[in-house]
Amino acid sequence: MRKALKLFDFKILLFSMVFGLAASFGLSVKDTDTLCFKAIPFLLAAAAMYLLLTAAVRLVKRAEAEDTAARKAYGIKVWWILFISLILVCIPAYSVYYPGTSYYDTMIIVQNGMMMASQYPVLYCLLIVLLTKIGMFFGSLKISAVLYCAAQILVISALSARICYWTLNRAVPRVIKWFTLLWFFINPFLQMYAIAIIKEPVFSAAIAALCTIVYDMLSSEKPSKRQWLFFGACVLLLVIFRSNGIYVAIPLLLILAIRLKKARKPLAAVFCGIVVLLAASKALYLRFDVEPYFKESLAIPLQQMSAVAAKGGSINEEEAEFLNTLLPLETIAENYDSTNADSIKWNVHFNDEYLNKHKFEFIKTWFSMLPRNLGIYIEAYLKQTLWYWSPWRQGNTLVFTRIGGVSKDWLAENGLASDPLIGGTLYTALKSYYGLAVYALHEGALTWIMAVCFLLTCICKKGSRSLLAFLPCILCWLTVMISSPTNGSIRYMLPLAYTVPVFLTLVFTKGEQAQASNALTK
Repeated sequence: MRKALKLFDFKILLFSMVFGLAASFGLSVKDTDTLCFKAIPFLLAAAAMYLLLTAAVRLVKRAEAEDTAARKAYGIKVWWILFISLILVCIPAYSVYYPGTSYYDTMIIVQNGMMMASQYPVLYCLLIVLLTKIGMFFGSLKISAVLYCAAQILVISALSARICYWTLNRAVPRVIKWFTLLWFFINPFLQMYAIAIIKEPVFSAAIAALCTIVYDMLSSEKPSKRQWLFFGACVLLLVIFRSNGIYVAIPLLLILAIRLKKARKPLAAVFCGIVVLLAASKALYLRFDVEPYFKESLAIPLQQMSAVAAKGGSINEEEAEFLNTLLPLETIAENYDSTNADSIKWNVHFNDEYLNKHKFEFIKTWFSMLPRNLGIYIEAYLKQTLWYWSPWRQGNTLVFTRIGGVSKDWLAENGLASDPLIGGTLYTALKSYYGLAVYALHEGALTWIMAVCFLLTCICKKGSRSLLAFLPCILCWLTVMISSPTNGSIRYMLPLAYTVPVFLTLVFTKGEQAQASNALTK
């Protein structure tokens, strides 16, 4: 028992020190834009995290000791009630911000069509183009916006209802169940993103729901057909809505193939579905004569190489020649921004065609420069990912309150200008309520909530199923930490916002699910 306790204490101590370092370096960059160690913030943050984790472990152990045998099992009717209720909850937000909100990503696709598949997921582009054509057929893009928002609200409500339903059927303290319901029903942040015409909301809700179905599949001796269908649908949504979805889906399938040895045929079927989507994507690229930009997956390596050029690092003649062909070294030095790779990769002089044809040379050059510029590489990486690991807040959380990225005249001409369905006192009150969304948890806080819950699960749970249920979120987080174009955007961490209740449920779940099996995926 003492050895186990020491092991737990060591894990907590090590984790607390890492948190202290993140707080120290994050504060130094925030205040002075330089990476330097600050002893007092380190000690205070590490001590606070150690005390928090120690108390949390005791709380989880105490919850496990409670009698949970009489937990009520909820049937499929409860899921329908949750689903319909969540749809209704989104209606006030849509009434205030009708016909929806958006950002330049989607509007660029609306204006330029399939040629934007070079930058955005081709299947998502196809969806937007089809909806645009429907709106133009009926004389207004407002029809397109309404159709997109309606479909998105239905999908997100279904997936969120699944998460609530799953938590209600877990043997967890009642406070966790109430927290989950309140998280989805009175959270203005999630409601605002449910009406945003961007690719992240559906992707994020699918990631969160995927965590629950992975847990259920690992808990079953033989996952049911409904479980596999639900799992497959969530995986395909990832591939359709975001480019990094494939990098979440494939590793997840491989790991589950190792863990679920008797279920390799269904996993192979899901893999075949992914192959079909990839084949369809390739056909669309050929049909519209579009090639995806390689630079879209190279934000951080490009930042590191740019930092070397901007800070006078070591570059030999061969490396300089390659970089100069991409973008003149002087231009790189002048435009380098430690917080955002877009100033380099979207520079008007950047040679996209050359990079697409010399992918291996880029990777070779990056590795060649690494040993001689390790310090610059590390600093550039930490600054480029700052707000994804720093516990400090950079400002208000990004929330879309209108359709942006285009002129007001263009919006008015195409029926997309803001046109609230309600007015008066009710409109003012609701707008003030949804204005609270800017105070939602920021990117770094969500990262550390996931990390804390994962550590608590490691310490307090036996077996691997609860840990493996974190996989979809961890894989998604890793893709952001490898290729994020900016050092902080809540859109890239939105999956964690949807999954917070799942994290807590995994930490506090005792034993198997409630008496009746989960009817939703049985």
